[in-house]
Order: sequence, then structure tokens, then C-alpha cells
Amino acid sequence: MEKLRKKNKRVKPLFKSQKLQVVATIKNHPAWRDELSLENVHMLLKGKGAFTYVLSQGIDQEHYFLSYVNPEGLVKCKNIRLLFTNGGWSPGNGAGGAIGGLGTRYDSIVDLIPACLKVSKEVCKPL
Repeated sequence: MEKLRKKNKRVKPLFKSQKLQVVATIKNHPAWRDELSLENVHMLLKGKGAFTYVLSQGIDQEHYFLSYVNPEGLVKCKNIRLLFTNGGWSPGNGAGGAIGGLGTRYDSIVDLIPACLKVSKEVCKPL
């Protein structure tokens, strides 16, 4: 029983640190704009080229916004969540939230952005 307790103590920090690593990759991304409201993000993107985008904090610690300029020049937003599936955390979009993992999971935020915008990585431009 003692060995089981020690193992569980190690799993929790690894679980949390893996999530923090995913959060760090999002917040260290060149498109990250901390503490901006969606209205301010909209104003920043207005008039920019198609597929210019910004990442910003969402409504909770596992929620983010991908705001971008579509081909018609309109500013749109997509929801990004941290999804827990297959024993690990990763960025994703779609329904499901962090528990249950019903959304589409990506290996990194770099892979998720072009998939959300339905264009190649070369076309996407962080603001």
C-alpha cells in the first residue's frame, strides 16, 4: 500500500506540469495578447490582412480565443480549450471541454491554428 501512495504522489505533479507546459506554449506564442478583451482584440485586427490572428485568454484557465481576419476582412473568433485525452493535455477546438475530450485534439497550438483557419501554416500570420 505504501508503494501505491508514493506512485500517486508522483503522478499528480506530472499531470499538472504537463498541463502547465501546454499553457506556456500558448502564452509564449508570438500571437499571444494577455489581458485583452475581445473588443480590444477586434480593434487590433480590424483592417489587417486575411488570416492575421491573435490568441487571448478565454473565460477560464482552460479556455482561449483564436481571433482572426477571415478572407472577407471580417474579424471572427474560435474557441480553443485545453483537452485532456489519452492521458495528456493538448490544445483543441470544438465541443467537449477539458474532461471528456470530445473536441478535436492537436499536438500543439502551432498545428491547431492553421487547422482552425482551414489554411496552410504559411498563410497564417500572427499579429
